[in-house]
Amino acid sequence: MRIGIDGRVLTDHYPGIGRALYSVLPSLATGRETIVLFRGPETESDRFPIPPLADSGIEIHRVSVGLRSIGEQVRPPATVQRPGLDVVLTPYFATSLRWPCPRVTMVHDLIPLTAGGGMTSPAKRLGYLLFLRSTLVRSRTIVTPSQATADRLYRFAPGVRSRTRLIPNAVDPGARPRHRAEIDEVRRQCRLGRRHVLTVGGDRPHKNLARLTDAWTTLDPNLRGDAVLALVGSPPPRIDHPTVRVL
Repeated sequence: MRIGIDGRVLTDHYPGIGRALYSVLPSLATGRETIVLFRGPETESDRFPIPPLADSGIEIHRVSVGLRSIGEQVRPPATVQRPGLDVVLTPYFATSLRWPCPRVTMVHDLIPLTAGGGMTSPAKRLGYLLFLRSTLVRSRTIVTPSQATADRLYRFAPGVRSRTRLIPNAVDPGARPRHRAEIDEVRRQCRLGRRHVLTVGGDRPHKNLARLTDAWTTLDPNLRGDAVLALVGSPPPRIDHPTVRVL
């Protein structure tokens, strides 16, 4: 079987979706199926280097149109048709509505529809919802990483319940206990003391980093003591405070 994967999310603009896809690609390449990864015109991200994927046996194909572009809706890229795919996985729903084979679509969350600040106008919200439904209608199977996302999806598109599969995200192999010497070295490099609060998340409205940093910087210094707040994510927030580390 030849499985196509829309890899145009492997950019810094999609750190979460890109990470979820990039982390499982090496495992997919070890099976009997042939994995065909499509890359767009975007500059390659240091976060998701492509050469290691090619070295693992994944076929890399370039397409001339990027995600969320008019071009990919007007004409299916010829490059997508040539590899002779049996099925295609689209890890992001807002992509081409036309594929030359059955489609599996991943819906990671519905934050733009359910979280405050996700959609800046009713017109954008309606456009998002219509595109989502159009994608789901054209998908043979829909995959969600959590029951919470699936339940929200049924609210907006109740007809997809029978075609939805719950496949939780796995834990990255790198998430393992570390030796004390490694931990101490990271603390030294990042100027973190023994006491710190760590949060991982990009500076986007639904991450609520503004409220977190406001609460931290207004905290009574006697309560905060020598602890620091460490922020990890992309894009990083802009904050200048002696007890906040933007890593």
